[in-house]
Amino acid sequence: MMGVNTYAYALSGLPGLPALVGPTFGWALVSLVIAFTVSTVLAFFMGFEDPVENAQPKDEHLDAPAVTESAAVSTRSEALFAPLGGNMVPLHQLSDPVFADEVFGKGIAIVPQRGELRSPIAGVVGAVFATNHAITLQSDTSAEVLIHIGIDTVKLNGRHFTRHVEDGQRVAVGDPLISFDLNALLAENIDPSVIVIVTNTENYSDISLVKQGNISEREPFLQLSATAA
Repeated sequence: MMGVNTYAYALSGLPGLPALVGPTFGWALVSLVIAFTVSTVLAFFMGFEDPVENAQPKDEHLDAPAVTESAAVSTRSEALFAPLGGNMVPLHQLSDPVFADEVFGKGIAIVPQRGELRSPIAGVVGAVFATNHAITLQSDTSAEVLIHIGIDTVKLNGRHFTRHVEDGQRVAVGDPLISFDLNALLAENIDPSVIVIVTNTENYSDISLVKQGNISEREPFLQLSATAA
């Protein structure tokens, strides 16, 4: 509107001011003043808020829905049922130090025989991760469970994973949760261990294995003992 010309190829904005030096430079300065004034006035009357970041962090242990500190809720003893068949491995043997050090809670890993993850509890789906490689659940007796499929599988961005449930959906023991291509994970040299963690571990006096070694799908494998009142 001011008829401003540019006299060289340069960056836009304030670093590009030298490119405006010429017969219309005065009008260029007037245009800048107008731009700043109008935007300031509009921001003042219309309001301005920083947008909430919704992108997933690069660290795969933060890409999940947050594992919050559990409130002191009433829990009851219960057994978790194996979400798939395979060989059980203690968490401390995992290559990922976050799981090996039980940062999220106590649990067990299962080296799977097939790529079908089923619900170990009767309860509600908390959240399915955007990349479908992990899921949180809450049982009817208040056990909070995180299941993570494979090590560093977040880098696959959802490849080889298919969800069968949505956030807030009710599930029974044995209901399908997520299917994954086990052969594809192995072909990409990914550890496919399925990690099952009770994230509100502090609400239980003990979390112990029902058996050692191989486990069959839907077979009891973790015993959660409630804290005495």
